[in-house]
Amino acid sequence: MKKPWIWLRIVSILYFIFFLLHTMGSLMGRDKFRDAQEEAVITALRGYRLDLMGTMRSHYDLYQGFNLFLSVSMLILAIVAWQLASASRTNARLVRPLIGTLCLAAIAFTILGVLYFFIAPTSFYALAAICLVIAWLGS
Repeated sequence: MKKPWIWLRIVSILYFIFFLLHTMGSLMGRDKFRDAQEEAVITALRGYRLDLMGTMRSHYDLYQGFNLFLSVSMLILAIVAWQLASASRTNARLVRPLIGTLCLAAIAFTILGVLYFFIAPTSFYALAAICLVIAWLGS
């Protein structure tokens, strides 16, 4: 437990795997539907356009945009966790507040996952939160 860098590397790998899977899921199979009901929902999302501060966007544009924002955010979190792991090897006390911040974020993501999503992303967030708590305690 006294080696927070190991736990931070695990977090980094978890977030990178999440990034890969989420990005693939967001970009692949955009026009493959499970059934007619799903196709109707996606068609409606694509068809309903609204003016957002002078820019016309569909609800589907917003859905896809937020998907990709999440992917980029997960990639950035993976990089930050990797960098913190390196920094914690020389000065664990210095990075402790940042580990704590990432830990709080992972806990919040876990709660949001339970409330609004499904087991796969929630599991990644929960595992990251556990690893970050261990890293924080060891720093």
